[in-house]
Amino acid sequence: PNQDNRQKAARAFAAMVFKATCTWPKIKGIENLPKQPNIIVANHASYLDGILLTAILPNYYQFVIKREITEIPLIHFFLKRLGSHFVDRYNHQRGASDTRKLLRFSSEGVCLVFFT
Repeated sequence: PNQDNRQKAARAFAAMVFKATCTWPKIKGIENLPKQPNIIVANHASYLDGILLTAILPNYYQFVIKREITEIPLIHFFLKRLGSHFVDRYNHQRGASDTRKLLRFSSEGVCLVFFT
């Protein structure tokens, strides 16, 4: 499937996780997200944060993830196929290169999600 369909499937699966556990969050203000390219910065408390944002954000948002996660093959494959971007936090040259790529994607209209 193309990336749009993969993202829709991931969104449906993520929503199903919360609905199946009866933990669907109350969401307010999602309609206020701008349509033009933007960046969301979210506090990262657990790995459920990514699943939750996948469930509630529109498909055109792409996640920026620490490059260390690429060492877990199945997760890396899954996240890469969803259009996630990986950033090196320890190698300064590679991190700068990753940042330039993110700036290019953003200037091309991609909406990004960062975790702190």
